[in-house]
Amino acid sequence: MIGETVSGKVPGSVTAFYALALGLSWAGWIPFAAARAGILPIRVPIDVPILAQFGPTVAAFLLVARADGLAGLRHFLARSCRWKVGFRWYVIALLLTPAIAVAWQFVHRALGYNVPGWSDLTGIYPAYVDAFGGGGPYALDKTIQPSAGPIAYLQDLIARSPIWALANFLMFAIVAGPVSEEFGWRGYALPRLQVDRTALRSAVSVGVLWGFWHTGPDFWRLLFEGNVRAFLYPIAITMGTIPLSVLFAWMFNQTGGSLLPPMLFHASFNSTVYVLTLIWVGHPPLLTGGELVVGLWIAATVVVVRNGAATLTRHPTVVTP
Repeated sequence: MIGETVSGKVPGSVTAFYALALGLSWAGWIPFAAARAGILPIRVPIDVPILAQFGPTVAAFLLVARADGLAGLRHFLARSCRWKVGFRWYVIALLLTPAIAVAWQFVHRALGYNVPGWSDLTGIYPAYVDAFGGGGPYALDKTIQPSAGPIAYLQDLIARSPIWALANFLMFAIVAGPVSEEFGWRGYALPRLQVDRTALRSAVSVGVLWGFWHTGPDFWRLLFEGNVRAFLYPIAITMGTIPLSVLFAWMFNQTGGSLLPPMLFHASFNSTVYVLTLIWVGHPPLLTGGELVVGLWIAATVVVVRNGAATLTRHPTVVTP
């Protein structure tokens, strides 16, 4: 609910949430990175860092339950999963990132670059089979990593049929990011920051926290290897997560705290980036990281100019716990 609290005060702390989210995620990412850097004389399977990305959501659930019990957790989930928010918000969430990508293809065409055609889609299935089990579109190291079982099983499954590959793609689009993160960043942290800050300032704060968290195992591997990029990588990631966070906050506040449009936006964003940067490689350049970031900053700027920094919406209030 807009402006409503569960217990008359703001339950929990964003600092505690962030520390717990980092701790849960780093518990899997640091050993994985240390093994990849050659510090640990063991192999840590890819399943470990994948599970570790649930740190933000698990942290949010634990802190909500601790502050307000099961009743508070039910309230939290009910608001987060409220689906009657207006059909147009689902359309916006689904199509915003593809629209940015398509706009850049028109720019590429105008500059004389080759752009992908529908015939290039025929290579997506084998490319996806080859790429699955690697680091994904955001990882610096995209080589296939050993699995303890679950990821290896899925690798075998998607190699059997394009139908299984599509089902797996959709499952990861929903779970890896939307479910594993959004209950934390938008569901827990953003409303608590908005209690005494503007929506824009709150969104930027979440974007900075989210960006450093999103460096994942790569940050730690670079650090263990003594690579100076360890200190530049978080800055590069945060340049994208800040405008993204503004767009997420806009959808979140406009829909009264529902996480479904933000989750759909997260899934659409990840899927678009995955397809264009990792498995649809017939006619590069398709979409560079810099181009995507520019598109996000333009979209976020339009949102702020049209709606104002106070709430990022046409509503006079924002969503609080």
